[in-house]
Amino acid sequence: MTSTNSELKPQANEVNAVIDKLTEHITNNQDRLDFLDILHHTIPTADARPTSARPFYKTPQQRDVLHKEVEKLLHDNVIRGSTSPWASPVILKKKPDGTYRFIVDFRRLNAITKKDAYPQLTTEELLNRLAGHRFFTKLDLKSG
Repeated sequence: MTSTNSELKPQANEVNAVIDKLTEHITNNQDRLDFLDILHHTIPTADARPTSARPFYKTPQQRDVLHKEVEKLLHDNVIRGSTSPWASPVILKKKPDGTYRFIVDFRRLNAITKKDAYPQLTTEELLNRLAGHRFFTKLDLKSG
Protein backbone atom coordinates (compact mmCIF):
# COMPACT_ATOMS: atom_id res chain seq x y z
CA MET A 1 0.00 0.00 0.00
CA THR A 2 1.24 3.52 -0.72
CA SER A 3 1.38 6.35 1.81
CA THR A 4 -1.65 6.43 4.06
CA ASN A 5 -3.26 9.26 5.97
CA SER A 6 -2.51 8.72 9.68
CA GLU A 7 -6.22 8.65 10.59
CA LEU A 8 -6.66 5.71 8.20
CA LYS A 9 -3.65 3.73 9.44
CA PRO A 10 -5.77 1.23 11.47
CA GLN A 11 -7.99 0.51 8.46
CA ALA A 12 -4.96 0.21 6.17
CA ASN A 13 -3.41 -2.29 8.58
CA GLU A 14 -6.62 -4.36 8.58
CA VAL A 15 -6.74 -4.40 4.77
CA ASN A 16 -3.07 -5.36 4.56
CA ALA A 17 -3.62 -8.19 7.07
CA VAL A 18 -6.43 -9.62 4.92
CA ILE A 19 -4.34 -9.28 1.76
CA ASP A 20 -1.38 -10.99 3.45
CA LYS A 21 -3.62 -13.84 4.62
CA LEU A 22 -5.11 -14.37 1.16
CA THR A 23 -2.15 -13.35 -1.02
CA GLU A 24 -1.69 -16.83 -2.49
CA HIS A 25 -5.26 -16.61 -3.84
CA ILE A 26 -4.91 -13.15 -5.37
CA THR A 27 -3.70 -13.28 -8.95
CA ASN A 28 -3.43 -11.26 -12.11
CA ASN A 29 -3.45 -14.46 -14.15
CA GLN A 30 -6.70 -14.26 -16.11
CA ASP A 31 -6.47 -17.90 -17.20
CA ARG A 32 -6.32 -19.50 -13.76
CA LEU A 33 -9.02 -19.50 -11.12
CA ASP A 34 -8.21 -20.41 -7.55
CA PHE A 35 -10.24 -22.29 -4.98
CA LEU A 36 -10.74 -20.67 -1.60
CA ASP A 37 -12.08 -22.93 1.13
CA ILE A 38 -12.76 -20.46 3.95
CA LEU A 39 -16.55 -20.62 3.90
CA HIS A 40 -18.81 -23.64 4.03
CA HIS A 41 -22.38 -23.10 2.92
CA THR A 42 -25.48 -25.25 3.07
CA ILE A 43 -28.65 -24.62 1.12
CA PRO A 44 -31.74 -25.04 3.32
CA THR A 45 -34.29 -27.15 1.45
CA ALA A 46 -36.31 -28.40 4.44
CA ASP A 47 -37.76 -31.84 3.64
CA ALA A 48 -37.59 -31.48 -0.14
CA ARG A 49 -36.42 -34.43 -2.16
CA PRO A 50 -33.32 -33.88 -4.31
CA THR A 51 -34.01 -32.31 -7.68
CA SER A 52 -32.30 -33.25 -10.89
CA ALA A 53 -32.81 -32.24 -14.48
CA ARG A 54 -31.63 -33.74 -17.73
CA PRO A 55 -28.93 -31.84 -19.58
CA PHE A 56 -30.10 -29.45 -22.28
CA TYR A 57 -29.34 -30.30 -25.90
CA LYS A 58 -25.93 -29.11 -27.05
CA THR A 59 -24.34 -29.06 -30.49
CA PRO A 60 -21.11 -31.02 -30.95
CA GLN A 61 -19.20 -27.71 -30.73
CA GLN A 62 -20.98 -26.81 -27.47
CA ARG A 63 -20.27 -30.28 -26.04
CA ASP A 64 -16.58 -29.76 -26.82
CA VAL A 65 -16.63 -26.31 -25.15
CA LEU A 66 -18.45 -27.77 -22.13
CA HIS A 67 -16.00 -30.67 -21.82
CA LYS A 68 -13.00 -28.32 -21.94
CA GLU A 69 -14.54 -25.97 -19.37
CA VAL A 70 -15.37 -28.82 -16.98
CA GLU A 71 -11.82 -30.19 -17.34
CA LYS A 72 -10.41 -26.73 -16.57
CA LEU A 73 -12.66 -26.31 -13.50
CA LEU A 74 -11.67 -29.77 -12.27
CA HIS A 75 -7.97 -29.00 -12.82
CA ASP A 76 -8.29 -25.68 -10.96
CA ASN A 77 -10.14 -27.40 -8.05
CA VAL A 78 -13.15 -25.15 -8.55
CA ILE A 79 -15.40 -28.21 -8.92
CA ARG A 80 -15.04 -31.87 -8.02
CA GLY A 81 -16.66 -35.11 -9.06
CA SER A 82 -19.90 -35.99 -7.33
CA THR A 83 -22.39 -38.82 -7.02
CA SER A 84 -25.02 -36.59 -5.44
CA PRO A 85 -28.67 -37.09 -6.40
CA TRP A 86 -28.89 -33.31 -6.87
CA ALA A 87 -28.18 -32.21 -10.46
CA SER A 88 -28.73 -28.99 -12.38
CA PRO A 89 -28.17 -28.61 -16.12
CA VAL A 90 -25.60 -26.33 -17.71
CA ILE A 91 -26.47 -23.67 -20.25
CA LEU A 92 -23.83 -22.32 -22.63
CA LYS A 93 -24.68 -18.73 -23.56
CA LYS A 94 -22.75 -17.31 -26.51
CA LYS A 95 -21.04 -14.01 -25.70
CA PRO A 96 -20.51 -11.18 -28.22
CA ASP A 97 -16.87 -12.22 -28.69
CA GLY A 98 -17.95 -15.73 -29.76
CA THR A 99 -16.87 -17.51 -26.57
CA TYR A 100 -19.39 -19.12 -24.24
CA ARG A 101 -20.53 -18.24 -20.74
CA PHE A 102 -20.91 -21.34 -18.52
CA ILE A 103 -24.19 -21.03 -16.59
CA VAL A 104 -25.75 -23.56 -14.22
CA ASP A 105 -29.56 -23.53 -14.26
CA PHE A 106 -30.48 -23.68 -10.58
CA ARG A 107 -34.18 -22.83 -11.05
CA ARG A 108 -35.42 -26.17 -9.66
CA LEU A 109 -33.16 -25.87 -6.63
CA ASN A 110 -34.15 -22.23 -6.11
CA ALA A 111 -37.83 -23.22 -6.16
CA ILE A 112 -37.41 -25.48 -3.10
CA THR A 113 -34.85 -23.40 -1.23
CA LYS A 114 -36.14 -21.97 2.04
CA LYS A 115 -36.24 -18.19 1.67
CA ASP A 116 -33.94 -16.04 3.78
CA ALA A 117 -35.64 -14.46 6.77
CA TYR A 118 -33.50 -11.35 6.24
CA PRO A 119 -34.31 -9.99 2.80
CA GLN A 120 -31.76 -8.04 0.83
CA LEU A 121 -31.75 -4.28 1.19
CA THR A 122 -33.11 -2.20 -1.65
CA THR A 123 -30.71 -0.20 -3.81
CA GLU A 124 -31.94 2.99 -2.15
CA GLU A 125 -31.25 1.58 1.34
CA LEU A 126 -27.77 0.51 0.29
CA LEU A 127 -26.99 3.91 -1.23
CA ASN A 128 -28.27 5.67 1.91
CA ARG A 129 -25.77 3.65 3.97
CA LEU A 130 -22.94 5.12 1.90
CA ALA A 131 -23.84 8.69 2.89
CA GLY A 132 -21.26 10.46 5.03
CA HIS A 133 -18.38 8.12 4.20
CA ARG A 134 -15.24 9.42 2.53
CA PHE A 135 -13.68 6.24 1.18
CA PHE A 136 -15.09 3.43 -0.90
CA THR A 137 -13.53 0.21 -2.10
CA LYS A 138 -14.34 -2.01 -5.02
CA LEU A 139 -13.32 -5.60 -5.58
CA ASP A 140 -13.40 -7.34 -8.93
CA LEU A 141 -13.98 -11.08 -8.78
CA LYS A 142 -13.47 -13.32 -11.80
CA SER A 143 -16.03 -15.97 -12.71
CA GLY A 144 -18.06 -15.45 -9.55
